[in-house]
Amino acid sequence: MEAAVSGHSYGGSAASRKSASPILPLGRLELGGELLLITADRDLSGEELRFTDVALFPLHVRASVARWLELSGQTTLLVKHSESMDEPVWQGGELGVRIPFGSVFAGTVRLGGGPLMFHSGKFWAEESSLMAKLPANEWMRFELRAGYLLTALRYSGAATGSSSIHEVMGHAEVQFGAEGGGAWLGIDYYVPVASTTRAEALDPNVRLNLELGCVLSPEHTDWDLYVSYAVVDRGNVERPGTTLPILNGGFDQRQWLLGVQYHFDIGEDVQRRRQRRGAYE
Repeated sequence: MEAAVSGHSYGGSAASRKSASPILPLGRLELGGELLLITADRDLSGEELRFTDVALFPLHVRASVARWLELSGQTTLLVKHSESMDEPVWQGGELGVRIPFGSVFAGTVRLGGGPLMFHSGKFWAEESSLMAKLPANEWMRFELRAGYLLTALRYSGAATGSSSIHEVMGHAEVQFGAEGGGAWLGIDYYVPVASTTRAEALDPNVRLNLELGCVLSPEHTDWDLYVSYAVVDRGNVERPGTTLPILNGGFDQRQWLLGVQYHFDIGEDVQRRRQRRGAYE
């Protein structure tokens, strides 16, 4: 699942969970959209977020433009919010670069940003990580990532500037599946190593996220359908310094995601494409 930088670590394409490659196949272009539902026992206003109270609509594009380079981009829209909220429609965007090396390794850099809740300012974030994708057999793989995340908050009207959190991140994931579909179970672990406070007091916690998902790629089509459930750990709303005023991942929440994407194999011979699609062409 790909979400805003503040939510959880970047896992790339859902379809990559059924592949041993650290990036998309050469010439692959993915276009997709997701419905992301957020629930929480309490949001930053102290209100419970029930199922369908808050819905985000991330749109993403991802392409493997060379054997050594994968590019990605995303923008997120708020399509439903609770009655207690007054948040803007645009909820942020991000750009990412992933470069493989060797047969199982890849490095990723991701930059993103968006509005803070309550019209209080903006945030930006940068994540850099190193990934290893280790096949156990033809249908099971282990993915390990380690990296660094910087999240900076810029408050409107704050003469003293911005606040920031520096975290080191570890991720472990087991993936199952092959060409027709797959599933995954992953864990993010974040440890704050520094914080700079100028506008608001920050007291970040150690964080542990959990994600469970599956993807289906019907035969003779170029579509991928996927669903996931994630528990996002950020902090206690009764201790505001442990949370961030960011809708996607700024406080303890549960995320339910339904996604669909279509992929193109750019430069593929038309006749080969028709043969691969069979009766659907």
